[in-house]
Amino acid sequence: MPPWLAKEGGHFHRHDGGDLNRRLHQRDGKRMRVLERAPKGGVRIDGGDGGFASRTVSLNDIAWCVVAKDDVAARGGILDEARVNRLRYLDGTPRGSTRWIDTGWALMLV
Repeated sequence: MPPWLAKEGGHFHRHDGGDLNRRLHQRDGKRMRVLERAPKGGVRIDGGDGGFASRTVSLNDIAWCVVAKDDVAARGGILDEARVNRLRYLDGTPRGSTRWIDTGWALMLV
């Protein structure tokens, strides 16, 4: 688990001190709830009551969001899914060959 996404006292905490554990977070009208560390790395999330089923946001997905965040700090601009995917994938990579579904959730974790 990245040091900025540590689990202390049973709760996940972002580097900015925000408590991520079991709270609902909004993105484009969709909800995300952090559940636990995934057994093979990453973070288990779901959509809360009536939302999407639990899934894992991989450490790889989170790491590419951190790369994009660093790029924003160095060059300016907006931290969004498009930026993450520009850094992560070669030009022309078919969308079906990407993990674009989890990028937005990973952005919420960083």
